Amino acid sequence: MRHGSILRDIELGQYDEKASNEKQVVPNFGEVVPQFIELYAKPRTKDWKGTESILSKFSRLNTRPIDQIKRADIVRVLDVVVASGAPTRANRALAAIKKLMNWCVDR
Repeated sequence: MRHGSILRDIELGQYDEKASNEKQVVPNFGEVVPQFIELYAKPRTKDWKGTESILSKFSRLNTRPIDQIKRADIVRVLDVVVASGAPTRANRALAAIKKLMNWCVDR
């Protein structure tokens, strides 16, 4: 709904990017994970506690705004998991973080 008004403003030449960005508050990773667990994982998966545990591996990203987390940040965390001798757990962590990021994009 908001995107429709932005497109209309752009077509009319009335779009002010700075004003639009000032209204938007981007949550950090640490705020998004509990929301994801409550709103997505609990209602849809039996093993939501496992997902929560897996996402705790990314706790060093908790203070970063969600839109500033890059692929390289995720790879660094996954490399630590693989180095600890758990490549299967790293694969599950990758799946969980992909699901979380896609959920964030949808929201």
